[in-house]
Amino acid sequence: MAHLLTIASWEHDPGFAMRWVPLEERHLLSSDFDPKQMSPSELMIGDAGAAYLFVSMECPDRPIGSVAQWS
Repeated sequence: MAHLLTIASWEHDPGFAMRWVPLEERHLLSSDFDPKQMSPSELMIGDAGAAYLFVSMECPDRPIGSVAQWS
C-alpha cells in the first residue's frame, strides 16, 4: 500500500513551525502568534492526532486502507 493522504489535526507544530510553514505564511509566526492558526479548520482527530490513507496501486480495484493515531 502506498501513502495517499494525511489528515492532521494541526497544520504544523509550533516548535518546528519555521521548518514547515510555507514561506508566504511565515510572517504569521510573530511574537503575537495565535495558536488557532495551527488548526484553522478546527479539525481534531482524537487528541491532536492524524489519519493516514493508503491505496494499493497493484490491485485492479484499488483498495484503500486507513490508520488513525493519537496519544
